[in-house]
Amino acid sequence: MTRTSILRIRRLPARRSGVTILECVGSLVMLSVLLTLVAKMTLLVDRQSELRWQQRLASATLSNLMEHASARPWEQLSTETLAADLGERVDSLRLPSPELDVEVTEAPGEPAARQINLSLGWSPLAAAKPQQLSLRAFVYRTPEANE
Repeated sequence: MTRTSILRIRRLPARRSGVTILECVGSLVMLSVLLTLVAKMTLLVDRQSELRWQQRLASATLSNLMEHASARPWEQLSTETLAADLGERVDSLRLPSPELDVEVTEAPGEPAARQINLSLGWSPLAAAKPQQLSLRAFVYRTPEANE
């Protein structure tokens, strides 16, 4: 045997270029974990967006209801009349299970005033706790209403 043939025998085989099956499986596992995390984050952001939209709708509705209630004549400012009138408006809301609580009380002291408390509650999601917004206003008796 010649010296060159011995060197050829001891030489390690050349590495093949490419990707092994183990590397492919590892890459697919990492990609699936990443896609799962992205999907969960997308669902979370969507839920938060829906909750924020419901809060904005409830806030605007409560403000509109209070404006409508405070524009009524002094004689019609009672819990019963406001609950009946405003309750119809709440039923048409796009909130899940909306509930409106109306309370009108006489404010002590002068000048004569009535306090209107409106509270709007709804259940945003099955697993989430119920949400509630409240608004309070005072309506003062005008001189025309005294006569």
